[in-house]
Amino acid sequence: MTTTEALLLGRRRRLAVAMVAGFAVVVAIALASAVIADLADLQGAAALADRLVPLLVFYAPAPIAAAGAYARCGGPACLAVGVVPAVVFAALVLVGTVLGVPGVGAADSPLGGVTV
Repeated sequence: MTTTEALLLGRRRRLAVAMVAGFAVVVAIALASAVIADLADLQGAAALADRLVPLLVFYAPAPIAAAGAYARCGGPACLAVGVVPAVVFAALVLVGTVLGVPGVGAADSPLGGVTV
């Protein structure tokens, strides 16, 4: 397999799946902990979540995708890393809205700043 094919299709599919799934789990835990910290009225945890969530959602996908490209995980996996925060966020808002979790999806929620 040439270098171009390795970068486009990837040679390490298990690593690519682990990279995307691992990042999804980290983002899901961070978003859920932000909601829980706000509901439990934990000021320190809420302040930490206010700084951690935008870092994970907006800034972390590019370096993770670059590391995946360096590890020859393939183009689809690197692009999927960029989509992970939006998919996890949408799933959290959908589940929270269906289950009636207060503060999920509204403008005054802990995730409202990310939504806007």
